[in-house]
Amino acid sequence: MRETLSALLIGLLALGTGVASADPLPGDAKPLSAKSIQKIYAGSTAHWSTSTAYFAPDGTIKATYGKGAKQGIFWGKWQVKGNEICMSGLTGIGPGDTETWTNGGDCWKWWVDGAKKPVTLWSRHYDGTEPDLIDGYYGSELGKIKRGDKVSKTFDKLYAKMMG
Repeated sequence: MRETLSALLIGLLALGTGVASADPLPGDAKPLSAKSIQKIYAGSTAHWSTSTAYFAPDGTIKATYGKGAKQGIFWGKWQVKGNEICMSGLTGIGPGDTETWTNGGDCWKWWVDGAKKPVTLWSRHYDGTEPDLIDGYYGSELGKIKRGDKVSKTFDKLYAKMMG
């Protein structure tokens, strides 16, 4: 039961990072610098369709996924290498779970095209499925990221309830 529920909740997390529309990588795209990616995420919250993650400046992540009574949490670390940011060492718990689950996390690679517009690829999927290296590039990720911590208050309450 726990494995089934956890798989469903992890699936919700993945859907939250889903791509609305995707295209090939533009021919004039250049990798975004690690420093630029660090500035985008450090101290910011990513709002995806079914999950919200706060990327603390110290390299930790707090996140919620799902809604209402079906809301769960996960936490872990993040780091940037080259033009890729990765969440790693994720641990989480969902409603009804009696134990925590773990997974390796997701990664995103970033470029800028000739018009200086950001282009992103979901480059590592938590479940091991392969990224779409042909048509998996999209330009909407930056709009999902807002400055500030929009997660910790809800996360902390859910953590105390589920882990306490």
